[in-house]
Amino acid sequence: MECPNIDNLKFSQISIEAINEIQQKRELGDLLIKMIGYGTWANIFAGNGMLEMTYSLKSTDFEQMGKTMAVVPELVKATIERIASYTALRVSDYKERQFWLAVSSGCSTR
Repeated sequence: MECPNIDNLKFSQISIEAINEIQQKRELGDLLIKMIGYGTWANIFAGNGMLEMTYSLKSTDFEQMGKTMAVVPELVKATIERIASYTALRVSDYKERQFWLAVSSGCSTR
């Protein structure tokens, strides 16, 4: 979705708190993806010898790991849309509401 042009937008404290919450959710999503990858690799290389490492490598489901990692951005996106929709209901300024409705509809510069 194309983002609307909203001139002279000033954020209220409600919006600032929502922006901070969105930033935290993005950071947690990024961390979760890293932890899934690190956990998988630690599981492979945590063995004591070559035989154990070979077994771990053969038994690791890389396809499932990839699917799991792909779900995280969708969860983060849904969470951001929920925060934006809720914030649109809470703000009283028309421009702020327009901004949050655009975000909840998928407007993003990222």
